[in-house]
Amino acid sequence: MPLRKWYYAAYLIISSKGGMSAKELEHHIGVTYKTAWYVNRRLRESMGTANNKYKLDGIVTMDEAYFTGRENDVAMPKKRGRGTNKSKVIIAVSLTEDGKPRYVIMQVVDNFKAKTIENFAEKHIEKGSKIIADGFKSYKSLKLKENYFVDFDILPADDEDSKLKWLHTIISNAKAFVLGTFHGLKNQDLQLYLNEFCYRFNRRYIPHLMFDKLIDSAIATPSVGYYYSDLP
Repeated sequence: MPLRKWYYAAYLIISSKGGMSAKELEHHIGVTYKTAWYVNRRLRESMGTANNKYKLDGIVTMDEAYFTGRENDVAMPKKRGRGTNKSKVIIAVSLTEDGKPRYVIMQVVDNFKAKTIENFAEKHIEKGSKIIADGFKSYKSLKLKENYFVDFDILPADDEDSKLKWLHTIISNAKAFVLGTFHGLKNQDLQLYLNEFCYRFNRRYIPHLMFDKLIDSAIATPSVGYYYSDLP
């Protein structure tokens, strides 16, 4: 595919506030659906590279959430709470001193065990930061407390005084972003779409730099394989 179409695709994705599906991209840049899907995947991988360049610091709120695509686990019994069979995601949001959101990171995980929480924090949060979470037992691990100041907020998410209210608002927005634009999303592709959501959110105050930063990250991102079985 000509390089100019890669640039045009990056511009279109960045310019679309609600995200752009491969089907839309197919028509805009004049390629096959399979090529458009690959371009989308490649650029979202690059957004993940950009997101992972930095760590959250200061006051960081953390929680877990469940995401699913349109398939909605049709063949599986539906469950609620931490035992659900939907995709598991850890979310962390750094806050300003007056409690406003700064940056967000989201990662799909296999479980919410203490070791998983610890690995997420080590990868994405500067040591010495203050982590605020709910009362879930995995946040009470001794190793986590060795590297971070851990505090708990057990107020309901909709309580005006809850320190987790912004985090839950961002989770709701991410779910709306994923389900509102990408109706055929497979759970195995979820991380790519979360990459895009976080990339957009973290650069919401510098929209004029989103394109340039995405191109820089695309150059730094290793080649992404293409497999027909991956297609939605």
